[in-house]
Amino acid sequence: MIVRPRRFLDLEMPPEFLESWLTPLGHFFVRNHMHEPSTLDADAWRLSIGGEVDKPYVLTLERLSKLESHTVTNTLECAGNGRGFQRPRVPGIQWLRGGLQKTVSIRTILAMRRWRMQ
Repeated sequence: MIVRPRRFLDLEMPPEFLESWLTPLGHFFVRNHMHEPSTLDADAWRLSIGGEVDKPYVLTLERLSKLESHTVTNTLECAGNGRGFQRPRVPGIQWLRGGLQKTVSIRTILAMRRWRMQ
């Protein structure tokens, strides 16, 4: 991985991995706008769902990991991708060129409580 500014963890996929239309998981780009936590207590971690739902609720990391997951092929691109090629140079991380991702769908999470439709 190519390390971009060292202020936060920002990693760019090396161009030699662009030969396939699927990004190897270990080469998925990383973009942070803040410092990442130095530790994560999985037992204390919570995801709170509130707002336009019938009843707010909280998921533990254990419960979240047990939800049905789906494999999807999609494209996720940093909005600054290619910024390093722009002239005149513009502010921001100077990304150059560089997704199969296993995830729990936000739809699955929100379906646990009904959305309040307006």
